[in-house]
Amino acid sequence: DYGVRYAYYSGLLTQTSGVGGVNTRFLGFGTEYDEKTLGALQMIEQDSAVNPEIKEAFRGKKLARLSFADDEVAEIAELLSGKTFVNDRATKQNFLQYAPDFKAIHVATHSFIDTDTDTISYIVFNQAGRNNDFLLSMPEVYNLSLDAELIALSGCQTGLGALQRSEGVLSLARAFHVAGCKSMVASQWSISDRASSVIMKEFYRHLDQGQNKTEALRQAKLAYLSRDELSSPAYRIPPYWGALVFV
Repeated sequence: DYGVRYAYYSGLLTQTSGVGGVNTRFLGFGTEYDEKTLGALQMIEQDSAVNPEIKEAFRGKKLARLSFADDEVAEIAELLSGKTFVNDRATKQNFLQYAPDFKAIHVATHSFIDTDTDTISYIVFNQAGRNNDFLLSMPEVYNLSLDAELIALSGCQTGLGALQRSEGVLSLARAFHVAGCKSMVASQWSISDRASSVIMKEFYRHLDQGQNKTEALRQAKLAYLSRDELSSPAYRIPPYWGALVFV
């Protein structure tokens, strides 16, 4: 019945900056991971001697291909017009180069979160050949200088992180806020690739119609819950649609 938005501290509750629609060019990253990148992720998980901290973040994770991520980004870009990097072009290097120049950023990738520490969390870009630097860590995000009205983190647990006393949850979304983003869409738990793709596309469609971000996300979820062409009844329980929140 209501649009919901969250804030990291009470002083932000009265601010409307970042809450409105998106009237700016779109930058999107999405990858349907190839076997080489998935293999590299498995090697990282097993590499306890060389990368003990990284391994812990990846332990026990199921590394899916993300079949809908590239299409998600391409369809949103078609709606809003903008620049996209999909599959082997969805690299960390391209993100670092172009993200500071855009006001609306969308990232549909894997993410790995360690809720016991505020430093071991990653966004996983495409490895793209022999490039070994494809993990964007939370400390790296903190050091970015961004000026985005919106960043949508369409990956698992991007709103989850270590709970630090007097600070709250130190998530990837929180790190992007510190880096200069005025608003974030993030996930509170592991989410379905297909369900998040459907909801995200509906979210941008409602933004394009002039709705503010809070209402656009509400309407996107309502569309997912009510339209047979978007979902089936078996996939309308909260684990499929409830994870995505606006901050």
